[in-house]
Amino acid sequence: MCALAIAASSPPISPAGGVGGCTPGSNFRPENAAFAAQVVQLVNQHRASMGLRALAVSPTLTASAVWKARHMATYNYMAHEDPAPPVARSPGDRIAACGYTNAGWGENIAAGYPTPAAVVAAWLQSPGHKANIENPSFVVTGSGAATSANGTVVWAQDFGMANDAGSAPPPAKKPAGGAQSLVLRKLEVTRPAGRVVAHVRAVLSPSGRPVAHGQTGCTASIGGHPLRVVVNVLRGGTATCTWRLASANHGRVTATIVVKSTAGAARTSFVLVQH
Repeated sequence: MCALAIAASSPPISPAGGVGGCTPGSNFRPENAAFAAQVVQLVNQHRASMGLRALAVSPTLTASAVWKARHMATYNYMAHEDPAPPVARSPGDRIAACGYTNAGWGENIAAGYPTPAAVVAAWLQSPGHKANIENPSFVVTGSGAATSANGTVVWAQDFGMANDAGSAPPPAKKPAGGAQSLVLRKLEVTRPAGRVVAHVRAVLSPSGRPVAHGQTGCTASIGGHPLRVVVNVLRGGTATCTWRLASANHGRVTATIVVKSTAGAARTSFVLVQH
């Protein structure tokens, strides 16, 4: 099911208005940066057709939109307000926490639209969302997209009236006491004949060094039936999971990879659809 929330907008945010942080949780669903970038391109193409200036990409609004999309995908909701965990807050609180302050802003969100073209077309059919896209006072934007565990793509796009496109993105918060934690970065997921193969980079944060030792857990299912794991290894900081598919298996594969090391445990999940 596809859904839009009422478009949100606000007068300038006070620098003291930020609540919570801007670093996605280790359990958050992964972002789809390619989808997010396509949304910005399509929005700017529409603005050009209206004789409006193109929106520059704001690192702070991008951080806010990516956080929002990943949070919605993780906790299966759609609303501009952020529910706990980790903290209940307004969209303005989040945008300010991500570093965008002292400027008016707007936000579009959606769920269930499978492609960037589909979600932008839906926003343009909704007066409030269309007004954000076509607002001549907006000069920057940030976009985020993520897929929930049930395969629903969720979207967030933030807009702003002050150009901070040349600024640095908000710094990630380091673990207390400088301790290392484990972070998973998905490299590649493929579906060759008879198999699903996933490679995930396991690194230490904030150093970014690959983990030297650890354990990898691989689970996957199709149509509610578990797939057999044929490769389960962590080597050189890259966790590889391979599952066997029967020749007749078609449809959505839902999988989760868990890596455990002395720095802790982290997981990442994905959905792969056979077209």
